[in-house]
Amino acid sequence: MWIVRIRDCWTGSTKRGGKGSLPAQVTMCPLRNHPPPQPSKEYLQLLAPMESNLDQHPPAANLIGERVRWVRERLQLTQDQLAGRLAKYGVQLDYVKIGQVEKGKRRVIDKELVAFAKALGVSVTWLLSGDESHL
Repeated sequence: MWIVRIRDCWTGSTKRGGKGSLPAQVTMCPLRNHPPPQPSKEYLQLLAPMESNLDQHPPAANLIGERVRWVRERLQLTQDQLAGRLAKYGVQLDYVKIGQVEKGKRRVIDKELVAFAKALGVSVTWLLSGDESHL
């Protein structure tokens, strides 16, 4: 007979136990023989909106990414070439950061927004809205 200290799985307290070894996966509390505590209805209601959003893509960090890529590809520019054009307007972004902007993973500050518009030959308004009348 082995004397072991068993940790009550739900309260965290320790008590003296009997012989044998602990099961690999405990579905019932070994000391009180009861199931684990269940979350309250209120907690489940709070989780419901979060779980429904798991399948959706996270929101983009900027509004201009898709339009920057679209114009860059129409002008047949590489991301490196666009980086060179941006440098002329005082914005130092390498191809990695431009890729992050295009994918919506990097935020764009106002100075960069103006530089993107000038480097691509489009208006700031079009980059932000996509409105054809401001192209």
